[in-house]
Amino acid sequence: MNIPQDIQKAISKESLSLEVTTRCTNACSHCFARAGLEEFPELDHETALSILGEGQSIGYRHLHITGGEPLFWLPLFEVLKEARTMGYESIFMNTNGTLIDRQSAQRLAAIGNVTVSISLQGPPSINDAFRGSEAYQHSSVGIKTAIDAGIPVHIFCVTGKSLLPVLPHFIGQTFSIYPQLIDITLIQLIRVQNDAYDISQELLKPDDFLSLIKMAALLNLFGFPVTFLENPLATVVAHISGMSWLPPTPSLIRPGKLFIMADLRITPAHSIRKSMGLYSPGALSHILSSNEYRHVIDENTQICSACSHVDACRKAGMLRPSEPFRDMMEDIPFCKRVLDLCV
Repeated sequence: MNIPQDIQKAISKESLSLEVTTRCTNACSHCFARAGLEEFPELDHETALSILGEGQSIGYRHLHITGGEPLFWLPLFEVLKEARTMGYESIFMNTNGTLIDRQSAQRLAAIGNVTVSISLQGPPSINDAFRGSEAYQHSSVGIKTAIDAGIPVHIFCVTGKSLLPVLPHFIGQTFSIYPQLIDITLIQLIRVQNDAYDISQELLKPDDFLSLIKMAALLNLFGFPVTFLENPLATVVAHISGMSWLPPTPSLIRPGKLFIMADLRITPAHSIRKSMGLYSPGALSHILSSNEYRHVIDENTQICSACSHVDACRKAGMLRPSEPFRDMMEDIPFCKRVLDLCV
């Protein structure tokens, strides 16, 4: 099957994403990657190389590795080296940083063009309440060790209601401790089916979300690089509000993006549970060429066409309504409730 031209063009700039393990050192109460799991699957070395080889032949040149905690995965360093040998030009890896010591940091740096995101969920009191005792301290050591090894570091910050009052202070303090950081990327806290704990009280309501956008925009204005992860509603709000200082963010689901989970399910994004099939040789090309994939990535013409904000959303690159897991209220999309307040 032939991959459509627009998707093929996107593939050259997009990353092929692999969830290599669901095991982790942290016990995050909100983790969607481990929600509902009784066993914790991992990719085997041979399957990972098969996926990478097929991805390279299709045209992927950038690789995204995530988990669980990838540094728990025994084949990690060998697979990353082989990926670079295959022709992958860059590697982006999500980690909580707790297993980054001098040796592992030097090994990652030696592979070349490896960038990491390290998770912090706020100051120690908030971070450790979600991630486990002393998690902040262990992650902080990992951040410093990675930076000292010359590895570019982003901080990924899952943001819930309890972080909002202290977010500006946390971001300012974090940049003062680690001035070499590329940026701090904010991730809206979500719930997923079968999660272990009810964290509904931490989910951002529309007014909370607007406050978060204003904080992030002003922090950028004052020289602190703050971005959002795959949440184009932030871009729409910034455009409507005249806050051009906030960098634009791509959609969670977009052409060329594929996620291969540790249990071999293939999905359009890590937090999307609906599978488009299981991996076997040839599956990537088949899915990217399918009508199902086209339907997933195309703009929504049902819900959005009836919304008064559709023009503003399309101008900012938002093609679909916000996912229901933004605040678990499905009657009216989260984005519409936010934009009704915004205007």
